[in-house]
Amino acid sequence: MSTVNNPSSPLSYTNKDFRALYEELLDLVKKLTYKWDPSISNESDPGVILLKLNAIIGDKNNYNIDKNVLEVFPETLTQELSARTMYHQLAYNMPWYKSGTTTLTFKWTGPDVPVGEQVKIPRFTMVTDSDGKTVFTLTQDVYFDTDTLTTTADAIQGIITDETVNGESELHLVNMDHNNRVYLSDYSVAENGVFIQNVGENTEWTKVDNLAVTPRGNTYYEFGVDNRNNLCYVEFPDDIETLIKNGLTIKYVISEGRSGNVAAKTITNFYDDITVTLAGEQVNLNADTCLLYNVDAVTNGSDPETIEDAYRSYKRVAGTFDTLVTLRDYINAIYRMENISNVVVADR
Repeated sequence: MSTVNNPSSPLSYTNKDFRALYEELLDLVKKLTYKWDPSISNESDPGVILLKLNAIIGDKNNYNIDKNVLEVFPETLTQELSARTMYHQLAYNMPWYKSGTTTLTFKWTGPDVPVGEQVKIPRFTMVTDSDGKTVFTLTQDVYFDTDTLTTTADAIQGIITDETVNGESELHLVNMDHNNRVYLSDYSVAENGVFIQNVGENTEWTKVDNLAVTPRGNTYYEFGVDNRNNLCYVEFPDDIETLIKNGLTIKYVISEGRSGNVAAKTITNFYDDITVTLAGEQVNLNADTCLLYNVDAVTNGSDPETIEDAYRSYKRVAGTFDTLVTLRDYINAIYRMENISNVVVADR
């Protein structure tokens, strides 16, 4: 029985561009037949056109193969979706929008507060600068009484927003997908500005980096970004059915990231028309009744981490996975803290 040699068997189909593939196809034609030589044929020759078309297809396929291979190694990642997925699997979460935080000072200048009464500015009240451009949201209640006319409260940059499904702000198990996730309606959500509570309770859910290593029975959630649909989400633990009870409410702030950082004494006004109750009457909050300002500049707001920065950050924390055992683990854990650029740890 005669052996049929396959003339294409020694060809390499990787790391080949159009020029290299076309030259190989020209040589292949010469091995298959002596009746036609495409290297000396006219450019309008249908055979030459088909050879070039095959070379173009091969070039495109090889390019796609190369790009796909690049997306499975941290050093060569080029797509944000691949980067966030890979680094998450390697126990490193790429930072998303983080809103700047500050402490605001409030001074009551309105009517006298009667003994035994309080003036309350509720949590999630929004304040802003003189132009109404940069907004901060209070993360705790503010109280005035007869003896306390000046006080402070924490605030975070961003407009507070209620997550709703079909117009309802109370979320239940049916509003979650198979991964126990609720996808938020906005893209630039501050990962440090999500507030989740059980309906009818003061239970505040706590953000963690990895739900897989947290004990069951705790109100923890994980924040993430799905770049396939450009949406942020919060993911709940496997035992969410026993934790959700009567439902959840989710509030979040829409962050300006680094652009939301402001100088000292910039935040001076209330964002909306706010009234408080005093001695049974409604009092408008304005410059005549309540002064406010931020003592310090806000500098800790940040934008999402780039792929290049993520690779450098990952190399500094690689090996630390919710554990502090070795000297290197302590060094890596300190590197993960904010505003740390250098560290020296000794084992003495």
